[in-house]
Amino acid sequence: MRSSDRIQLPPLEPRVEPVEVVRARAERRSRGISAFLCALLLAVGARGAQLCLSPSDQTLRQAAVQRWDQVTLRARRGEVLDRSGHRLATSVATPNVLIDPSRVSPEEAPELAARLSAIIDVPAAQIVEKMGRESRYQRLAVQVHPATAAAVEALDHPSLWIEREPRRYYPEGMLASQVLGFVDAAGSGREGLEASLDGMLRGGQVLLQRRRDRHGMNVDDPTGGQDLAAGMDVHLTLDRTVQRVTERALEGIVERHAPKAAFAAVIDVSTGDVLAMANAPTFNPNDLGDDPAPRKNHVIQDAIEPGSVFKPFTVAAAVEEGLVSADSMIDC
Repeated sequence: MRSSDRIQLPPLEPRVEPVEVVRARAERRSRGISAFLCALLLAVGARGAQLCLSPSDQTLRQAAVQRWDQVTLRARRGEVLDRSGHRLATSVATPNVLIDPSRVSPEEAPELAARLSAIIDVPAAQIVEKMGRESRYQRLAVQVHPATAAAVEALDHPSLWIEREPRRYYPEGMLASQVLGFVDAAGSGREGLEASLDGMLRGGQVLLQRRRDRHGMNVDDPTGGQDLAAGMDVHLTLDRTVQRVTERALEGIVERHAPKAAFAAVIDVSTGDVLAMANAPTFNPNDLGDDPAPRKNHVIQDAIEPGSVFKPFTVAAAVEEGLVSADSMIDC
């Protein structure tokens, strides 16, 4: 198309509306937006009132899960002592290191993690990862040494605190370990006297419900106002010194002859008290390890033929019944 053939349009003139018309249109839009927002607020308010005044069963269950938690509160576990009162099994409060991530700023997290890593021997990257979680309760280390706990407290950071919880402890280490047994992580006896006398040792316990705030922290008394009966202490006839001497003798037998196991019992013949019940090899109930074999108490768990050591009892019974006399000759 040639330039001479182009259609020439008249220039557009600006549209001019009266101020009253423009103002009226703006007011209508404003009223429409206000009406929409009011309707939205009314709907939200009505839903909130419905949830508060007549919530559904599902809503109540969800609210309960978010507001309440459950914890098993256990009384102090009883101690196990030898005949002289020396502690063979007791419970001690061990420190755990905890952190509140909400009180750590992103800027200070790397430096704080590096300082903590040097104290609790946990990788700094792992600590930083826990600092980034949406929680106010994160365990950084459990069952740390008291000196480690003191070093963490010395940092004096508002996000850090020490929680102390009971842990079973055996002061004599491997001494009489097969007799004592051990407890699991929940504090229940699993082997030995810890298991057979668990009902006496563990004391009372109760399932406690506690309220939580919006951050997930407990707001109620941590004990729930409960006064639980502590577990009973158990006094054994074992003598710590006799037990130790017996175990050392068995260790010497194992070193010299390399049997699969060696075991012995020492009994006071005048009272029948068991002064020692020893096995070798043995184990440390404070650090179980993976091999269950040393945990077996051969003295009471193995079936052993009495052999010739029982002959005096057989002869005594025969004499008492008048079947033989002291001068009888018996071919055995």
